[in-house]
Parts: sequence; structure tokens; C-alpha cells
Amino acid sequence: MSLIGVCVAVLVAVPLVGLLNDILPNMILRTSGVEETERLLFQLQSEAHALQRSVQSLTADRNRTSLENSRCESDIRKTEKAIREASNQAPEFIHEIGDPQRGSTKFVARLVQEKPSAQSGQSGEQVEPNPIWRYDNLVEIWARSHDEAKELAETVFPIKLGYTKHFLANPAVAGRPAAPRSAAMRMRKR
Repeated sequence: MSLIGVCVAVLVAVPLVGLLNDILPNMILRTSGVEETERLLFQLQSEAHALQRSVQSLTADRNRTSLENSRCESDIRKTEKAIREASNQAPEFIHEIGDPQRGSTKFVARLVQEKPSAQSGQSGEQVEPNPIWRYDNLVEIWARSHDEAKELAETVFPIKLGYTKHFLANPAVAGRPAAPRSAAMRMRKR
């Protein structure tokens, strides 16, 4: 009987094993969530790649900003140095008379005003000169000739008011490149 029982059990077990072989793997897959895990894994990989690209972009931006910051700091140091050097120099005031026109020449003269002790007002009181006369003053005169330049300078800065003019050599002819005019009186570094 035992042989018959074993045969019956084998006959029943073979189809049952085939049936379980078809059903069991799908049931295990559904209950284990492998598909969901794979989908989640692909999604996480995609997000990791996006984050990696973002980090690379931010790193490049940081490097550009760092380079720009270094350049700006260098420019600031150069500017501060130029300011220190300029603050150690006395200003030079440039007075301009006339306009550059075709055929006119720029004549330059050093301009000095007498000391205040030599000046007196209309009623005999002491007159304080403008503080700019403590520094170097130049006058740039645009005229057609040296005599016309002297006449214009005397009209604007008369000797009777204590102005002395010493003309410098090398006049500039209109039409040549000259420094831009910004105002009637400007400060220039030496």
C-alpha cells in the first residue's frame, strides 16, 4: 500500500507543482512590490542625475563669482592706491577762456594772484582771496594769435586785481586731439 500511496501522491503532486509553478511566482512578485521598487529606483536615479547637474551648475556659478570677486577686489585695491596717491598731490586748477574753433590755438599760462596783504577792497579793508589761489592755477586760452590770447587773459584776469600770467611754450592748434572740456574750472592731477 505504501507503493500505491506514493504513486498516487506523485500523480497528484506533479500537476499541483506545475500549477503552483505558474501561479506562485506572479503572486510572490505582486506581494513583494518588486515592480514598485524598480520604478522607485529609476525615479531616484533620475532625481540623482538632476541633482548632480544642478550641483555642477552651482559649482560653475560659484567659480565664476569667485573669479569676479577677486577681480573686483583687485580693482578696489588699485583704486584705493590711486586715491592715496592723488590725495598726496596738491590740486591744479585749470581755467578755460574761449572755445576751440578751426584755426584757433590753445595758449597756456600759469596764473598767480598776489598775496592778500597787497590787496584792499574799495573801502580800504583787507580782501581774502579765494582758497584756490593757494594752489597751482593754469589758464587755457583759445585764440587766433598770441597777442589775442594775452588780451583775453588780461580781460578775464587783469593785472590791476593782482593776477600775474606767465605764458608757457608749445601752444596746441584746434583740430588736434585735446582733453575733453567738462566745466569752466576743473581739477587735474599733475
